[in-house]
Amino acid sequence: MKNHHIVCGAGRVGKNVGIKLIENGEKVVFVEKESDVINALRRKGYLVYETGPVDEEVLESVGIKTAKALTAALGDDGKNLLLVLTARHINPNLKIAVRIKDKSLISKFKHAGADLIIIPETVGGIKLAEALLGKVDHAHVIQV
Repeated sequence: MKNHHIVCGAGRVGKNVGIKLIENGEKVVFVEKESDVINALRRKGYLVYETGPVDEEVLESVGIKTAKALTAALGDDGKNLLLVLTARHINPNLKIAVRIKDKSLISKFKHAGADLIIIPETVGGIKLAEALLGKVDHAHVIQV
């Protein structure tokens, strides 16, 4: 595979990243360790590489040298930081997006080579506050 996206971690954030990319015509390979998540994605026809820890060998197996971008969406900031460092080392031209929990780590992720950083809880809080102020983003906020 070439010019594709690698999504490491197919949980609440990573799954949505990958699906949105696929809906927009992009090629995506998910890297995941949880068998229930893997089976659910495969039933929908998505390409999933089953693995434990994401390391250099795994990244090379999913084509990191020819990939367009990588999303680090593991549930652990430390694992995501190591993933960003490893990915940047293997492919200096790769676009790297990462989800983090602890905003105090933003500078470390920038230094490691992340191009895009998001804190899902912060974005969610902002969207809810905007909705309360009457600025409802109907694509992301459900009104009942």
